[in-house]
Amino acid sequence: MIILMYVLAILVPPIPAFVYGGVKHGLLNILLCFLIYIPAIIHAMIVISNRDKGTAEA
Repeated sequence: MIILMYVLAILVPPIPAFVYGGVKHGLLNILLCFLIYIPAIIHAMIVISNRDKGTAEA
């Protein structure tokens, strides 16, 4: 399941950001996608990795 989220983070970054980070991270990720795509991918991967470590917010 987690590998699928990392693949989605590359293809469609807002989906894993919403799933693992909630609305705040999802909306931030959508904004990053509109501005520049690469930071959105990085943000989504950070959100996923923080959730795996148990340090996610909210």
